[in-house]
Formats: sequence, structure tokens, C-alpha cells
Amino acid sequence: MSNIKPLLLAFTLLMTFPACNDFLSEVQPKDNLPITSVFQTAEDLESALNGVYNILQHPAIAGVNLLLYGDLLSRNGIFTISGFPEEFDIANQTLRSSNFRVAQTWTKTYEAINLINNILDALETTQDASLNAGKGERIRGECLFLRGVLHFELVKLYGIPYNISPEQDGVPLITRAVLESSSLTFPFRESVAAIYSQIEEDLNTAKALLPMSRPKDRANPAAAVAYLARVAFQKEDYSNVIIHTQNLFDNYGLSLTETPSDFFTNEDNSELIWAISYTPSDPNTGMDGGKAAWFHENQARISISPALKVAFNQIITNEQKQALSDVGLQGVDLRTTADLPNNFPLVSNDLNYTNKYEEVGGNSDDTPMARLAEFYLMAAEAIARTEGITPQSIHLLNVIRLRALRGLDAVGNEVSSSTFTGIIQYKLENFPGAIGLENFIETLAVERRVELCFEGNYLHDLVRLKKSVQDIPFSDCRLRLPIPQREIDVNSNLTQNGDCY
Repeated sequence: MSNIKPLLLAFTLLMTFPACNDFLSEVQPKDNLPITSVFQTAEDLESALNGVYNILQHPAIAGVNLLLYGDLLSRNGIFTISGFPEEFDIANQTLRSSNFRVAQTWTKTYEAINLINNILDALETTQDASLNAGKGERIRGECLFLRGVLHFELVKLYGIPYNISPEQDGVPLITRAVLESSSLTFPFRESVAAIYSQIEEDLNTAKALLPMSRPKDRANPAAAVAYLARVAFQKEDYSNVIIHTQNLFDNYGLSLTETPSDFFTNEDNSELIWAISYTPSDPNTGMDGGKAAWFHENQARISISPALKVAFNQIITNEQKQALSDVGLQGVDLRTTADLPNNFPLVSNDLNYTNKYEEVGGNSDDTPMARLAEFYLMAAEAIARTEGITPQSIHLLNVIRLRALRGLDAVGNEVSSSTFTGIIQYKLENFPGAIGLENFIETLAVERRVELCFEGNYLHDLVRLKKSVQDIPFSDCRLRLPIPQREIDVNSNLTQNGDCY
């Protein structure tokens, strides 16, 4: 992705929050230029939009932090080495409002939102013959998609969970551009419901504007549908989850990769919906060490928790293990085993680290923001909650299992047989009686935990399912990021997340 032009970079940093007053006074008079002086051509708008993607690449957002929060706060991962107090506090739910990662994510995300809003305003005034209707609609669609996604990530991390009370504090909702210091405001935290409503409006509008031909490392209609499904999922609006996931399955030519590792080793694949891409020449590649520096076994920073190891071992149930043994077979999980030739396990042999981000030298792994496997499992749960456990909900779960699991004979050779698949697949009779639905939801939760580990999902799953993180209730403010202290110090309208900080 190209670097944003220097003049546009100055405007990117015109944050909505008064903590940036010092910066504003330093860059004057540039911060008082009219918008027509900044964005004069379609090329200027494209360059600014590239600048938004550059900000998303930053470690504060997709580069590292969104992955760290979801798996450290939920104790999917553990962090015990010395010399990293900020990350240690995240892993132990002892966050402080001065934590630099927390402040970094807040600032960088709102920086991107402000640039997006500037681009949206400029689309109304830029006079350039090359800015035809199609190009203008596409730029607008990308901006609205990204604004919806960024507000969604903010409200999940800093806001009161939707299922506690949607009328309680979310985050500031910023839909107006800041172009000069006199425009700075002191925003309140809007309600979670208001934030979600704006997110849905932005995503729905983006879906209609974005062309199908956009590459998967840019905003695209399938990604907008995927995020609409996620929004509905967090709201426990399972009927709309079914609508959005079925749309995703039917209309965008997506399919699962042959094995789980294929998704990560071949980053341009049929399962990918949207990713933030990195190349060796991108300015944010390798910043903060890159994703591999935090997760890969060679770095030994974030390891797999004992509870997640248990989840991996539960994927094949004890009953299934016994049934396989009775016919001289054993089952293995491609995500964890190195016993099969040409298989690249996504977990180290000792089950201590994830190797999903394998570019240890180049640090140029893409960050997968949405992939198809998640939505198979999401749809399975939504169908079960609205229609009961059906053959379709069972099938969607089994598709993910059958991709990951393989049978071995007594001497370790892979076997492909109806006997193995018959044992390893779930059936309706596996979930009988009054607690059948509860057991099915728990089975899906374990499958999601294993399949999507270290992709930033697990914390949000726990909150939606109203599950504790060990002894910490899902509603506890220790499972939300604190509002950065520097923002509260300069804006008396902002309230902190409970008494944890």
C-alpha cells in the first residue's frame, strides 16, 4: 500500500479529541486549510484512502493489538516473560488506564475514523473529471465499510457489552470530520445501541456501493455481509445471523480451503473474505516485531493456555476415541499434528504455541479479518437457537470437523473411509433431550475456540455467551479496556469503565 502524502498525513492526525490540541497548534496554519485545498483530485482521495489502510496495518489495530486483546484477556493465551509489563497486565486482567497499548488502539482507531470522515466530506466537493460516479461510489463504500468496522471493534473492546444493556455507555460515535482546531469537540460516549445502529447503517450502505471485483485486501461486499453477521451475532439477533450468513454462502463464490493450514500458508485463497495485507515494503510491516514476534513458537512470548489445550483435546470426544479404537483407528487433528506428511500444523508439536503467523523472518503475514470457517460455525449456532438442532446445523459443524480431522491406522498411515467419517461426525442423536441444545451450543463454542484461536475472537464469544473468564464474570469491567486516562483528563464528558481503573 502506498504511503499517504505528507499534507494528508497532517490532516490524518487532526484527532476529534482535545488531547491533540498541542499537535494542532504545532501544525498551524495547515490545520486551517479549506478541504478543497487538501483534496483536489481523485488521486488525492485514493491516496488518503490508502492512508486509512496504512493506519489499520499499524500494530495498534490489525498489526497486533486486536489479536492480543481477544486472546489474552480471555486467557486463551498466557504471557509470563519479564520485560513486557503492558502485555502482562492484559494477560492478567490488571489493566491500567495508562496502558500504552490501550491508548494506542484508541488513538490510532479514531485517527483512521477522522481521515475517513474527511474523505467522505471531500467526495461532496472535489471537482475532478476522473472522479466519475463509479469511482466515487466505490471510495464512499470503502470509507463507510471501514468506519463501521472500526466503530465495531471499539465498542466491543471499550463499551459495555450489548447483552448487559444496549442503552449504557459505548464509545464516542464520530461521523463528522475535524479539519481545524476550532472544530474539536468534547464528545460523550454514545449508547451501545446507537453505535450498533450506525455500524449497521454504514455496512448496509457500503454493501450496496462496493463493486464485487475489489481485491480481498480491500473493502468488499462479502466483507460487509460478514460484519453484518458479526454485529447480529453480538446482539444475539440470530434470525438476522441466518440471513447474512446464507447470503455469504450463496453469493460470493467462497469455499473452505482443503486443510486448515492452507488458509494461512496461501494467503490468497477461496476461504478469505477480507484481510489487512502486508508486504516487506509496507511501512508497518515488522513494526512492534510483527504478529509472528508475539505468537510464533520461536519467540516464546504468548503460549497456549492449559484450558485451550483441553479444548483441543476435546474436539474428538472420549466416546469417539473409543469407537475409533474399537475398529483399529485413531483420529488426529491437522491443526495440531505433525504426524502426516506435507501437513503444516497451526500449533507447535508440544501444543504450547500457535504458528498461524509463520513469517518469522519477513514479518509480512496478512491479518485475516474474516474467513469462511467462522461463519459456518456462526450459522450452525444461529439455526440451532432459532429452529432447534437440525440436520443443517449439524452439517455446518461437521464440515469444519471433517476438514480438520483425519484417521490413522495402527501403523500411522492415513485412511479415508466411511467408517472413520461415520464415527467422527456428529449426528442428531448425539444431542438428545432437554439439554441437547445446551450441549450443542457448548460443542460449537469449543470448536470455535479451537478453529479461531489467536484470531481475536474468543473474548467476544465469552461475553456473548455470558461466560466467565475463570473467576471473572463476563460483565466485569476487567474484561473491557479502560478509556485512556489522557482522554479523560482533557474531556470531562468521558466516563471510565467502572471502578477497575
